[in-house]
Amino acid sequence: MLAAPLNENLSDLIDKHGLQEYKERIFAMAKDTFVVQTQKSLSDFGLNSRGGGLPSLPPGANWPRNKEGEPLSFICQFNLTEISHDFDIDLLPKTGMLSFFVDTEDYVWGWESDNLLSWRVYFSEDEKLCEPIPFPDDMPDYLRTEPKDITLLHSFCLPDRYDLNCLDQEVARHDGYFKLLWDIATFKSRLMGYPGIQLEEDVVMEFCKSLLEANSSAASQTGEKQALDWTMLFQLDTESDIGFECLGSTLYFLIRKEHLEASDFSEVYLLVQTST
Repeated sequence: MLAAPLNENLSDLIDKHGLQEYKERIFAMAKDTFVVQTQKSLSDFGLNSRGGGLPSLPPGANWPRNKEGEPLSFICQFNLTEISHDFDIDLLPKTGMLSFFVDTEDYVWGWESDNLLSWRVYFSEDEKLCEPIPFPDDMPDYLRTEPKDITLLHSFCLPDRYDLNCLDQEVARHDGYFKLLWDIATFKSRLMGYPGIQLEEDVVMEFCKSLLEANSSAASQTGEKQALDWTMLFQLDTESDIGFECLGSTLYFLIRKEHLEASDFSEVYLLVQTST
């Protein structure tokens, strides 16, 4: 169920863009999401949601490295206890620390075993047990980003018309619908919800078709079927104020729904889309 404030805000935006006759149909597609807002931090580390600086990782965890043995960049961490329990964000755990690392030198993504070392997601069920990890000695200064505190702002999102979850194409093709997507921060850095699509193809579908290494119509259908088993965990707008840029690209961290339900983040995949 969507919270009442969400409904009220969405209702106003629907009216603003001349979509009144589609209001109930748009409500039916809306999902809760959390938009990332940052401000400069006074501390290099902490157990709060934050970007850059030093990560707080589960006991025994080491700073992750790519296949060449080079340290990955710490993107951000989310303290899931900061999310209000008033909102049911799909299958996301209610507590714990979720941390994201990426090889920001190359932004490699894909399903091949070597590529899997180009990003990492850590999860600790008890965020109180997490400890700050110092920068590796061999980490370049330019990858040691300034710390920023993160506030997760409850919002809502809607599927792009190319998203497989967009089951109402009549609404999605309306000019006002695309303007509505811009107004609700579809393309901002967000935790959970629908992905903000850069290209004219469903993000999860693109990943699943690549995973199958096939372009035939049969493989496309199989990819579509598989895509419904996945969901977006985190979307990083690399032109955001978190502190990482990648030529206008958006990074999507994808996870199987069954793994998310089991709080298993060991097989999160990365997909990168560039608008240029």
